[in-house]
Amino acid sequence: MNKRIVFRGMEHSGALEKYVDDNFKKIETFLEEHPRTPITYDIVFESHPTHATKKCEVRITSPEFHVIVSKEGQDMYKVAHDALDSAYAQLLKEKAKVSDKNIHGHQKPVESVNPEEEDNDKE
Repeated sequence: MNKRIVFRGMEHSGALEKYVDDNFKKIETFLEEHPRTPITYDIVFESHPTHATKKCEVRITSPEFHVIVSKEGQDMYKVAHDALDSAYAQLLKEKAKVSDKNIHGHQKPVESVNPEEEDNDKE
């Protein structure tokens, strides 16, 4: 599992990194149920010097899941919280899709057509 936290346009914040680690636990627990590797986490915090908005982008890549979430706002902690919650929700959605495909298959069943039955119906 590769985890990377990047700060762009701002100084490194140990407090923000700890906040992400604490809030990232439910995503890590979820992905532990799907042990296929490699799993890569990228969390990018960005602050614009000319704008008051902060941005957090979360990318989670694994053999089963691919999630990219980006949130913007005034408070970096709230933006991080919202981005991590959205990423978790997307993971749950993708898991449901994978489960649905495994249960129902990729294609809808095709009704077999018997040419003899069609000829009997016409008579």
